[in-house]
Amino acid sequence: GNTFPLAVQASFDPTFGANSISGNSYNKAMLIKGDYAKRVGGTLRSASHLPSPITCYVIVSDLKISNGKTLQCEPGAVIKLLPFSGESHPTIFVETGGSFIAAGTADSPVVFTSIKDDSYGGDTNNDGDATSPAPGDWEYINIVTSQPITLQHVIFRYGGAASGGSKMVFLGGIGGGATIN
Repeated sequence: GNTFPLAVQASFDPTFGANSISGNSYNKAMLIKGDYAKRVGGTLRSASHLPSPITCYVIVSDLKISNGKTLQCEPGAVIKLLPFSGESHPTIFVETGGSFIAAGTADSPVVFTSIKDDSYGGDTNNDGDATSPAPGDWEYINIVTSQPITLQHVIFRYGGAASGGSKMVFLGGIGGGATIN
């Protein structure tokens, strides 16, 4: 099988039909891979809008949301971060002109966490109790934009690798305003 059953790059907003997924290393996860050559935008959906058994997204490299692009996370979306193939801990960059909307609800928060965190999205790395999440499993979300951002009912877990676990979101130079609840 493959490592991940589905993968997306650049801009995405997929719609899924009746699919069957099995025989992959990470059956419960959809891979999102961006790099400095790719510019990411789209909507990260909750598990109820993903093909079963997928319950979350996994980011394995730095994602860059650049000018004119929007990354939106709907209520209930679970995003796990994983260093992959010798790459550094992943970071999400929201650049000048990029827009980031993570608008969860009290009952369905948006979650950013480690691939090792089984409490959200299940045992995504299929290792049972062999690994445990820890601060620093991923870097942070770096937001430097002139566009409005929204972080409502968002849970950030086990990030902060670059800062010894002390920061998971960096807000620098927010020119368009920020809504943070």
